Amino acid sequence: MNNDKIGKLSFHATEINLPQNVNARKELRELCRLTAQDGVSLVAIEKCTDTLVGVSFNKIQFSSTESEEEPFFVKFRNKSTHTSQAQALMDFMITVDSEQDVFKKFDLTSVCELMFLAILPTWQKRGIGRALTAATIELTRHLSKGNEDVKSIENFPKPQAVTALFTSRYSQRIGQSLGFRLLNTVPYTKFHFNGEFEIVKITEDLYDAAVELFQNYFSQNENLGIALNLTGCQDTRALQEKFVRFLLKDNISFAARHIPSQQLAAMCVNKIENSSHTTETEPNSGIPKMEKIGEIIHHMTTSYDVYKEWQVNCIIELIFLSTRTEFSRRGLALHLTEFILDYGRKLKAEDSKEALELPAHVKGQRPEAITSVFTSRFSQRIGEKLGFVTLFREEYKKFSFEGETLAKKIDPQHKYIIFAAKRL
Repeated sequence: MNNDKIGKLSFHATEINLPQNVNARKELRELCRLTAQDGVSLVAIEKCTDTLVGVSFNKIQFSSTESEEEPFFVKFRNKSTHTSQAQALMDFMITVDSEQDVFKKFDLTSVCELMFLAILPTWQKRGIGRALTAATIELTRHLSKGNEDVKSIENFPKPQAVTALFTSRYSQRIGQSLGFRLLNTVPYTKFHFNGEFEIVKITEDLYDAAVELFQNYFSQNENLGIALNLTGCQDTRALQEKFVRFLLKDNISFAARHIPSQQLAAMCVNKIENSSHTTETEPNSGIPKMEKIGEIIHHMTTSYDVYKEWQVNCIIELIFLSTRTEFSRRGLALHLTEFILDYGRKLKAEDSKEALELPAHVKGQRPEAITSVFTSRFSQRIGEKLGFVTLFREEYKKFSFEGETLAKKIDPQHKYIIFAAKRL
């Protein structure tokens, strides 16, 4: 299996926050420096300005039978890391690496591991990451044939394959396009940092906590709730509880749980819908404010027929994201949105564990896209970051209630309400 390309596909959902810790950044730089000493890392440089715009840090790894030393990541973790952030990152890499012994599985003695792939933000989406990955493959091919003079490995077995831990959908697409072979997938729920958060499915035992989070945080902080003053309307609370419990019945909603306190810190509530509208419909409210919200959402989702235009029969609706105030700005909503995107892809496989866990009323549904009505710039940025496509948008000043436009009641930075979607 010489010169093959092997991808270990993984999803990393820890709250490591390396950029915010000075000492952790120093340790990460030292990891990159030691890796670069192998002489097989690559950079992309813009010719006109001589600016370094991208880098692929590549590490030559050896089979334990070929080296008596500890694996490089284990050795670096034990001897060179002191911050919990850097240690968590190394633990993640070591754990995922250990789940598949590529040396034994494919009878290899040495591989080139694509450790980190990074592109300057202003140079992203130009194919630089793919070009660096392709160049890493080509370099490894030359090394295996003895066509490259790299002194750091001249007395060791030459690499016979390229491996990588692809931790984002962007790098995963690069791996797929270049023919990497998928060996393993690792869910977000397996990893957490400092024992702080874990992603859990909102099952019936968590319904009460989900209702509490919705009523006390989402209704008070979401723009439609603010504009319509839902917090000052006591007759909506019973309806809100009924609405949340109805949505959770599809069994595809998730929360980030704060492990020390066991509180639900954030949640992403989702529902399966199809083009024939045979799934259960939400209860009628009879309360003007709630009916106004329903009217606005209906206007947004029917102004663009995603079923017809995208030629899909089934979708997941991301109904709302909610984060407890004390856990805001921790990236939890982003992680949960990434998680439901990955979960939705798994639902497309008929015999997947996720598909088999669907309740009877949505059994057999195979979502092909995920949609959401993003009502704030915060949720809209999450959608933009994850590649959602804006299908329709409307200014808040176009909507009014009891003679006043909604725009007068909310922060002016939230100018639009957006209907967006992403294919699974």
